[in-house]
Amino acid sequence: MRRSELLALIYRFYPAGMPVDHPEYPQTEEYRRRLEARRVALAGFQKWKDMLRRLGGQDDSLHLTIGDREDPAYSGSIKGDRCALGFHVSFLGHYYGIHRLGAAEEGPMAEAVAREIEGTYYGFQNIPPEIGYGLVPHVELDTIQMDEATVYECLFSPVWDESSRDRDDPAPENLRDWAKLRRPPTTLMLTHMTKSKRQAIIDHLMSLDLPDP
Repeated sequence: MRRSELLALIYRFYPAGMPVDHPEYPQTEEYRRRLEARRVALAGFQKWKDMLRRLGGQDDSLHLTIGDREDPAYSGSIKGDRCALGFHVSFLGHYYGIHRLGAAEEGPMAEAVAREIEGTYYGFQNIPPEIGYGLVPHVELDTIQMDEATVYECLFSPVWDESSRDRDDPAPENLRDWAKLRRPPTTLMLTHMTKSKRQAIIDHLMSLDLPDP
């Protein structure tokens, strides 16, 4: 897995350089692709619910049926005695994430979740924190400003940081410091460019991608 592959995937579903409140945002191909992925995810919702039942987990995907968030993944959690472990399966690509905080009891829980996800969603890969906490240049989410969203937040949930809890450490250092390793380049506003020019700049950004860990 390479960071450049995930950035290319994200740019397929989020219009680079365009604020979410721009009047042309809903008409972009990227946004329409995201809506279609959401439609397909809704059609396959039963598969996700069946997996949660086997895990004894809780469904946190209410954004798919109610609410105003447009998270790009199924979301769930399982509870231990002292912690809750959140996990997500993206419907933008074949990736999943388990939000580990380092709680004492979360190891076996995370292993069980990973086995079940990989058995249910064949070929899906777990995004490691050294890639997942990297910042995504020129992308804005509904609740996260331009250049400040991570790979995890773009592919799983804008509230990724809230998806797990540890009662013994209610304010853990949750590895988001990985993002500081990759500061984004100077922001470019691409909103008034033609589609071909915007794509040319995206291609250029991809060619300048920092080395993978």
